[in-house]
Amino acid sequence: MSMISIEKKDGTTVELELDLLDADVVERYEQLMAKIVKDINEPTQYKDISNADAMRKQCRLVDGFFNDLFGPGTAEMLFDGGNNLGIRLDAFANVASVKDDIQGDMNSIISKYGFQRIQNREERRAAKKKRRNH
Repeated sequence: MSMISIEKKDGTTVELELDLLDADVVERYEQLMAKIVKDINEPTQYKDISNADAMRKQCRLVDGFFNDLFGPGTAEMLFDGGNNLGIRLDAFANVASVKDDIQGDMNSIISKYGFQRIQNREERRAAKKKRRNH
């Protein structure tokens, strides 16, 4: 279980739990990460709107991400309403960086018990290609 520290606008810190050793949580996390990246990068939603309105849209997308991942009301608790995109992006960066930390933890657990690490599709392809070329 990882604890993620999010600094609020008033300077206080909120701790959120994210268990990226639970496959169901990882699946939801990956789906939500892919969705927010796709949604924020969708250019048609920014057509004919001001920069301020574009920032508000991005704030709502980040709010949705936090509410979907950590439960309803999380965004309001963290961001106290408002439309400060910087605070939201800092909080999002904290959540996004946790997966790398968890991967290291998982690798140490796997090596400790001698388990074979589960490779993702790209890793399997690269390993197969490497074996073929030698």
